[in-house]
Amino acid sequence: MTENNKSLVSESLNIFILIEHEFFIGVEAGELDNIKDTYATFTKAIVMLFHGSHNKSEVHSALIVAEDHLTIILEDSTHLDESFLRFVERAIKFIKRYLDRIGEWVKDNPLNDGEVAIVSATVSGDSIAVEEVSSIQWDGKFTELVELVLALLISGKISAETDAEFIRTIFRIFGIKKNLTEYYKALKKIEEKHPKDDDMPGRCKALRQLLEDTEKELQRRYLGKRA
Repeated sequence: MTENNKSLVSESLNIFILIEHEFFIGVEAGELDNIKDTYATFTKAIVMLFHGSHNKSEVHSALIVAEDHLTIILEDSTHLDESFLRFVERAIKFIKRYLDRIGEWVKDNPLNDGEVAIVSATVSGDSIAVEEVSSIQWDGKFTELVELVLALLISGKISAETDAEFIRTIFRIFGIKKNLTEYYKALKKIEEKHPKDDDMPGRCKALRQLLEDTEKELQRRYLGKRA
């Protein structure tokens, strides 16, 4: 990747970032010895935009700019070789597929005022799957989250059709890329920990730490108000 392929994961998206890719520079000049590979990196760059957490209106604008620029190149292509034209046409079709798919997703998933959707796109053959992903991330250990989920299920205060439905929802909220099998494997390890004693076996350290930290913080706030 050259210096022209700038980062696609910065906080504020440069909507001209796609036309600064070496694929554009090469096809405009008609000078690319490895156009197939460069085209591949260009399409990957588009996928990265969808996987990023950018404002989707900015992503949409970046795709529109790229499509328009490629259309201009195609219309003024008297000097370009046929192989270059084929890749330009492929790039335009690729961008249009993303524009259409994200448009469908936004239509089916209306946002409240001020909300910005974060979506993830997966390309497989000729299909593109777009789904909403969470902007909330779990930074602790997976087993610690398993402890929390287990505690909530045991409490009987969760109303869900099945435990599996609740577990999957929690995973989705916290951006956990795990499945139910991995959850139950982690749970089994917790259950099989050798207990220190019957009254306080010490299997769920995360839950105990949460309780201690919460009590300390509430006490600090209480004492602060009384001071």
